[in-house]
Amino acid sequence: MNRNALGDKAGGFLDFFLDCCKEKPEGFYRNTEGTPALELLYLTSVPAIIAVLFSSFRKHFAKNTQIKTHRLFEATAFCFFGVLLIHYPSAGIPVAILTLVLLLRTQKDRTDKKEPEKDLYRAVGLVRGTSCFLTCVAIFAVDFPIFPRRYAKTLLYGLSFMDVGVASAVYSMGLSFRKKKIGKDVKQIAVCCLVGGCITAFKEIPGHGEYGRHLNFFWIIAMVKTIVIAIQKALDYPVALTVATFAIHHTLLHHAGLEEYALNDSRNGFFEDNKEGFVSVLGCLFVFVFGVATRRSIEKKHPKRNIVAWLAVFCALLLSALALGYRPCRRTYNTTMALSGSIIGAFHLLVGYVICDRSFEDSFLFSVSANQFLFFLLANIQTGLYGLALGDSLVQDNIAFGLIFLHILSPSALFHLLYSSPRRNTLKPS
Repeated sequence: MNRNALGDKAGGFLDFFLDCCKEKPEGFYRNTEGTPALELLYLTSVPAIIAVLFSSFRKHFAKNTQIKTHRLFEATAFCFFGVLLIHYPSAGIPVAILTLVLLLRTQKDRTDKKEPEKDLYRAVGLVRGTSCFLTCVAIFAVDFPIFPRRYAKTLLYGLSFMDVGVASAVYSMGLSFRKKKIGKDVKQIAVCCLVGGCITAFKEIPGHGEYGRHLNFFWIIAMVKTIVIAIQKALDYPVALTVATFAIHHTLLHHAGLEEYALNDSRNGFFEDNKEGFVSVLGCLFVFVFGVATRRSIEKKHPKRNIVAWLAVFCALLLSALALGYRPCRRTYNTTMALSGSIIGAFHLLVGYVICDRSFEDSFLFSVSANQFLFFLLANIQTGLYGLALGDSLVQDNIAFGLIFLHILSPSALFHLLYSSPRRNTLKPS
């Protein structure tokens, strides 16, 4: 076949693909209703559901398969079912029932000894892996009509699937926090600033985004880590610090007028151009400190009981805040938004303690957890390249599903094949 024929075929495929695209309508990214609470809980549990299924598969069917073969199969199937269950929630009902049956059977036959340190490691790994996987799916899928608009970030008030992604990431950072030399923290901050600066330089934000005009998620993480360096000694008393940050955060936002200031239209200089981002750092810091407090409390006896106690307290605070009229606001990351994200993070930590046994140390979610930052960075780069390629075009659902699947599969397969049962445990207690 000559070059002209190949060129004609490639051009024909490109024309077909572009014919399937259309311009995004005005307001495509807006979400004014949020995600229902039960649906939100289901969506954030999808990775745990699939993890149970594959844990059972490895125990009963994959004993004799080669390690690379079953890793590639698991990564592929995990990504496929993850994308499927997120975009078609009704398909999750029979899967959830099957998972519950397998989980009950697994718990009945479970013979591994209780190892508090390893149980903690597995549970934290589930939270980190879940947060990273769902965030990477959502940031790419939101560009397609197949992704329900009620899952997208809310316009101003409300709580949606994508709104809890920041809290989940920050909470998992708090869970895996341990004191180390300041030099390592400075390196992490420098990397976040470098990535954040690249995004600011190359991504044009019309008007002001959720963090303002110039700031983005990586800048927020860098600021939170900087504050953590300054208050490392105070983190020796995480419960007291959680109460203090909660009180200060709530008072400044709702009684000192900080939320009203952040949401008004005044823009005069760099700080006011990015005031949403600077204000949201307070909420993210509270979630981080809560993650540290949760970690310290479950390192002691009765971890499940302590997590349930934290959940009960935070659920009571959230219901009280909602009853008093404090609606979740993603632009200021106010009290109700921070509490909602913290509750979901703690819930999945509890799930991790229930479902994670020794076999989970070699699972797909743990390979994502061990490479969390690189996984997230690669997914962001792919999302940016897609945005440059198609701009404001829409894609048909069948093509969109395939693109989302390939987007999440490429980093998943790479890291899962390279990953081995971690000898260097980055999640051990400090």
